[in-house]
Amino acid sequence: MRLVAFILFAVSVLAALAGIALVDYTGNPVMLYAGLGGFMASLLTLQILSGLGRRARRVVMAEPAEVPLYNFEMPTSSADPRAWTPAPLPKPMHLQTGSLAQATVAQVSMADRIRQAAREEALRARMDSATERVESSRIVTEESESVEPAVAPFDLDEVFRRRAAG
Repeated sequence: MRLVAFILFAVSVLAALAGIALVDYTGNPVMLYAGLGGFMASLLTLQILSGLGRRARRVVMAEPAEVPLYNFEMPTSSADPRAWTPAPLPKPMHLQTGSLAQATVAQVSMADRIRQAAREEALRARMDSATERVESSRIVTEESESVEPAVAPFDLDEVFRRRAAG
């Protein structure tokens, strides 16, 4: 009912505004009077409905019991608070035999061990290939030394002294 009264109110205000424009343009006040009549009717309806609503909501509420916001008193109980004994914590799930967590942890650790073994194997392979390269270059160097005259070894300290001086 309130929605209908509000819609009538909005339409009547628009009709009154249109009536003002028509009175100015044509001199015929019918639209203006219709808009003002709808406006008055909607205001009366809203007034009646609000009065009914106020009467319907009048309910006497019981006084709320006075409950303090905070209770600052120490609890008095007959049980001794020091009589409590701590209970041991349960074992973690990954330590319990046969649990899904233990199986998952075992799979992850196995995968880590496999990855570590693969890394070590790759490192061994690289070291072996490097050793083979060094041995083959040593053979090539020995062959080239026999063909070329030997170069005198240089003194590293001498090189650093010349660089510092120069």
